[in-house]
Amino acid sequence: MEKLDTDKLLCDIWLSNKLYVSTHGNLGRIASNFIPKISRYNVVNLQLCNELLYFDELKFFSKGVKECSLHWNLVKYSNGEEVPLENIIRLFTNSKRVFMNFSYQSKNAACRSYDDFIDACGTIQNVSFHLIPNDFDVPEFYQHLKKSKNRCSFSIHSGSHISRLREVIDEILQTENFEFVPPVIDYIEPDQQKLQRMRKIQETESSKYR
Repeated sequence: MEKLDTDKLLCDIWLSNKLYVSTHGNLGRIASNFIPKISRYNVVNLQLCNELLYFDELKFFSKGVKECSLHWNLVKYSNGEEVPLENIIRLFTNSKRVFMNFSYQSKNAACRSYDDFIDACGTIQNVSFHLIPNDFDVPEFYQHLKKSKNRCSFSIHSGSHISRLREVIDEILQTENFEFVPPVIDYIEPDQQKLQRMRKIQETESSKYR
């Protein structure tokens, strides 16, 4: 595969509608290297995979985005510190759907404040996490979510705290009245019937606020 040298591009770039960048192997800098060459940016569907991004670069790419998928990226501040989850999601408060999938070693999926994270998701229709690390405590997150009167539909796939996840799932299924939109919680080898019931409950509760 031929490597594209962005320094040799002789014209500016106009990005519109959809931007998909994926790096194979080590973390790449393909997307970020394009920024100095971009003259107009009107992307509404953003998909970045396996990229090393600094916070200001992701902030640039988030402008105007309505649907976003972040797969296995690493997002850092300029000082090298990894950006916590709530600060990443704040960049996409004008989006309708956000999907995030970080590695188990990444601190990007760690929340310093579940309340701040839930608040930042307040204007997003749907937020999905896949294979979140142990740092994200789903049962604790759910306790904060219940107090928030949240309107965002969360879908969470976790590989840890299985017994506690089942307790949360049973609580959701046994609840008759919600003042928030309950999450759909998935995990390795889930109970498919319960999973479908959660999805139906979420759809019903979400429809009340459309």
